[in-house]
Amino acid sequence: MANSIGLYLGEFEIQNLIATGRLTSCEPKLRIDGIDSSFIKNRMRSVGKVFDVADEDGNIKTKAKLADSFITTFGNPDPKMVSGLGFGSDVQACKEQYSAFWKENFPEVSLTDSTELFVSIWEHVQ
Repeated sequence: MANSIGLYLGEFEIQNLIATGRLTSCEPKLRIDGIDSSFIKNRMRSVGKVFDVADEDGNIKTKAKLADSFITTFGNPDPKMVSGLGFGSDVQACKEQYSAFWKENFPEVSLTDSTELFVSIWEHVQ
């Protein structure tokens, strides 16, 4: 049975997933819903499944299992998200850097304490 592509990543992110064995991604739920209103529901049903990981050109590079998927808020982020993004337990640093990233890359998306974030935690599969 063929896997479907679950992640499209840049080369740095692919190498990081392979090297560390994990990758956490998140973005505002409202933004995802605007692209595909069924995506989050379908993704949350896929926890435990293995997907192909492709580069930005669609070339399959490795595989990853969706270990967890959930919704949290920007104002009170789940510790699994904070840790998974590399901030340990430092919620304030996570919020500051995440907010700066979004302002730089998606200036049309305002983050408030009530902004819902969709989080996916991936584990590399060899």
